[in-house]
Amino acid sequence: MIKPCCADLNPPKQLSRPSRTHAHHPPLPPAPPLLHQAVALECMRSAHRARRRALLYAFSGPGDVRELALAPTPDGLADLLAFLRCSFGGGTDADAPLELALERIEAGGWGDADVLLVTDGELPPPSPAVKARLEAATTDLGLEVHALLVGRADAASDGVRAIATDVHVFRSWSAVGEG
Repeated sequence: MIKPCCADLNPPKQLSRPSRTHAHHPPLPPAPPLLHQAVALECMRSAHRARRRALLYAFSGPGDVRELALAPTPDGLADLLAFLRCSFGGGTDADAPLELALERIEAGGWGDADVLLVTDGELPPPSPAVKARLEAATTDLGLEVHALLVGRADAASDGVRAIATDVHVFRSWSAVGEG
């Protein structure tokens, strides 16, 4: 079940991180919500540029899934910014958002869709039913599931490896834009 976006979510939490400037200690990575927000904005921009539709599923624990259509309009941008100010509780259940994305893809009209999963790597393996549907969509429809792993490359759990066709690692803001 998809809940309306952001209406009943917790207000965003202010995260503070100590700054390290010593030459032997690189700056700490940004708080994950900032990265998630940047990725959502870039997905909207990229989809608009490619004349493709895009959906955002934000999720945490079981039954805690929110869907938002990313529309490159003034109202769509306002909805996205309001959505991105929300925070989610603990826990991670990737089955529910994957099932919702697969329903969209299998129903038609989203045949050229890909899935981008932004994660810290702490995901349990998908259920056998979800894993089978992912494999079928990958084989039959050419679905690609990209995982953007925030942090260390070795943090990818068995769940991430079972879900993703490709794993990309975000280590720091200083690496952004480097070829």
